[in-house]
Amino acid sequence: MLSLFSVSFTSPYLWLVLALILAFLSFVMGRFLVLNQQRQRMKHSRQQGYDGEERARRFFKKEGFSILEEQITQKGSVLVDGEELSFLLKADFLVSRAGRTAIVEVKAGAKASRMSDRATRRQILEYSYFFDVDDFYLFDAEKGDLKLVEFEPKRVSRTYWAPFTLFLILLVFSLGVSLGCFLK
Repeated sequence: MLSLFSVSFTSPYLWLVLALILAFLSFVMGRFLVLNQQRQRMKHSRQQGYDGEERARRFFKKEGFSILEEQITQKGSVLVDGEELSFLLKADFLVSRAGRTAIVEVKAGAKASRMSDRATRRQILEYSYFFDVDDFYLFDAEKGDLKLVEFEPKRVSRTYWAPFTLFLILLVFSLGVSLGCFLK
């Protein structure tokens, strides 16, 4: 009769159980280390954000901007298959100078602080659609650099203009013929 206490160290069952326990403990320890590393990165990122916003405050004061509001929120919505989807946008600063108001987004880090970064570009484009202000700026917290961001007006497709242009040409031609006949 085989009992649990009669298993020797040469038993394959004991080694299997020990291997499973070791694998489980390794998994738990690895998971803990990964989560801890993620927490540290998020903490560092948050601290970078706070430090960057503090640098921006000092920059605004030095350059004559008035901070009207920090962490300003704006409700936005889109229609998805005819159903409204609402959300909140949160910009870092609402500032003013020389009678103009502006939204300022503060970014720290080599990639995020450039308009070539897709996420940053989309974020400011979204702000330009939903915030009713005069200007939009991107503040590079590491360099202490403020950039004015302007988007070109939306282009109208050529297929829209082609019939309109043809109509105008025919209208001018018709007026010319009419005037030519009338003045004759």
